[in-house]
Amino acid sequence: MLGRMLSPGTRLSPDAFLEVLDHRLPEISRGYGALVTHEPDGKAVKRGTVTFCRYGTRPVILTAAHVAEQHVGRESTLLHFNLNVHGAPQLEQVQRGRRAVFRPQLVFSDADIDVACIGVPDEVADIEGLTWFDLDDCVRMTREIVAYLPEVLRDETLPVVACGFGNYGAIEDAGRRVQLFAGGPLLCELRSCDSEDDRVPQMILAPDVEPDALRTRTLNGIERDLVDRLSGWDDSCAPDHPAAFGGYSGGPVIYMSGTREHVIGIVTQGTRRPGAARILAAPMTAIVERFKR
Repeated sequence: MLGRMLSPGTRLSPDAFLEVLDHRLPEISRGYGALVTHEPDGKAVKRGTVTFCRYGTRPVILTAAHVAEQHVGRESTLLHFNLNVHGAPQLEQVQRGRRAVFRPQLVFSDADIDVACIGVPDEVADIEGLTWFDLDDCVRMTREIVAYLPEVLRDETLPVVACGFGNYGAIEDAGRRVQLFAGGPLLCELRSCDSEDDRVPQMILAPDVEPDALRTRTLNGIERDLVDRLSGWDDSCAPDHPAAFGGYSGGPVIYMSGTREHVIGIVTQGTRRPGAARILAAPMTAIVERFKR
């Protein structure tokens, strides 16, 4: 039974995980955003995902080191989700002349685990409604998950979600000068997590990206286009395209317990091949250990 080795209050079966995901999506969606740099005419040229965290009372932004390299010291826009009148997440829109920009500054970066921490300016810290994941809680839950994972039987799964803004969701209409960034959670199975003694600890996730179940639902035009793009986008067969899950780097890997959401890793890489989709992430235990140095 899922949770044999997890603390009371953290136990959530795979079926229950799916049942509560929709209810907790608004809270989860406010815990990450898209970091974008623009050309003078407003066109986005670099994009990655960032995760909002808190170390004690100090807000910090975690992302992948290779994402931070593209934005540190450059004027960047931080897009985040707002909730519409129905309580559903809706990504903030960028309009010419109304962008709130800042120049990200590094707090730390570690190339080995491909994770970086960016300082939080006042204009970001003061944004209302963001979810700031507590790093101490993240470490505690990650340790419990790592201890539990070897005991998972072959017919059990450990569900998590990886959140970010994949390349498959980036759509551009050059004629109308419009760019769409679609972000959201990918339901994944946590397959393995290296021990904390390893030089480069790493989580391996298997995302559930087969479209059959989604096709049975009523989808609007954009949603159906995204499903078709993801299901047909094979990284190994499209060398001229960016990786399908590129853009998820820097986003949170979230485990949901019976009481709250916990970030247990930060996405660093993803590949999409039929039957072999994989997402790699750095465990929060390794990240915070380096953050405290």
